[in-house]
Amino acid sequence: MSLSTLIPGGVYRVTQPFTDCRGTRYETGETFTYHSTSYWAYDGGIMLNCAGRRIDFLEGENANLIENFSSYVEKIGQSDAPIPQPASQPLVAAHSWSWWEIAGAIGLVAGSIFVVATERPRLSGAYVSAWIILAIAVAWGGYALMLWRNRKK
Repeated sequence: MSLSTLIPGGVYRVTQPFTDCRGTRYETGETFTYHSTSYWAYDGGIMLNCAGRRIDFLEGENANLIENFSSYVEKIGQSDAPIPQPASQPLVAAHSWSWWEIAGAIGLVAGSIFVVATERPRLSGAYVSAWIILAIAVAWGGYALMLWRNRKK
């Protein structure tokens, strides 16, 4: 059994004690009802959402535990209790805007207005200044960072 083969609603018993990455100790004989798995995009972690608790693993720190999970737990039954469903996720994950994303967005708009106002982009003289080029680069960098932060694994 691996983490990917856990069955929602399954009741599992700890057969060998282990400690998750938060330092929570799980002793032999403890049981938990598994609901779902979440992934930490930034830290390379895995979170098992269980009834009344969560179990957290980091891929580097808990690699042995993740790879050999079947030697730590066994399935002992199936719960009849309904499994809570996560709230629906928005199409674009909400986040607070960073200064470079705001500055980049302003620069992108300003650069676009400049191009439209002059009818064509010119890459010399007073037509395109370095700050507009920098602002456009920051905008695309901020956009790329936003996409990277909100990626799904």
